[in-house]
Amino acid sequence: MNFTCMLGSHKWQGCKCTACGKMRDHKWQGCKCTACGKVQDRDHKWQGCQCTACGSVQDRDHKWQGCKCTACGKVQDRDHKWQGCQCTACGSVQDRDHKWQGCKCTACGKVRDQDHKWQGYQCTACGKVCYNHTWDHEGKGGKCTACGIAWEVVENAKLQLLVDSMRPSLSSSAPYSKGGSDSAMLSR
Repeated sequence: MNFTCMLGSHKWQGCKCTACGKMRDHKWQGCKCTACGKVQDRDHKWQGCQCTACGSVQDRDHKWQGCKCTACGKVQDRDHKWQGCQCTACGSVQDRDHKWQGCKCTACGKVRDQDHKWQGYQCTACGKVCYNHTWDHEGKGGKCTACGIAWEVVENAKLQLLVDSMRPSLSSSAPYSKGGSDSAMLSR
């Protein structure tokens, strides 16, 4: 314990001594301590759904304006003011009346799995990546029926990944001993 605290000279910040951690009695004024701001769940000063002293909210006596309480902001799931898929009062979203621009709703941001804007194998609107290509036919001229990427592009990318994955092991190989050649080492 701090020496000054042992003499009874605490450094109070609210109801707690910053030097030794000792707590003192709260100075309650209704539901709130005037020294530290702590709130107790009694003696509130309710005005409708909110306590004017501490800001606590009770689930009664709301001032409903449509779906939203004008006092505390609580939302009830009724009396929404729908404009398309969103409520203009509270921002809630319903799963209908979307404003689709391709795969994404311009109002709420919801994404559907159709009408993607593919650039290569990724949708530029929502970021979806086409991992499981379904080919109209494999080989030259074949395209994915989902994203439209050419079969050759995917096969070339796979080949490049394979080559890239082998590079570290090839470059970190120990020097060959007794005149071994690179081609001899690669064929082993």
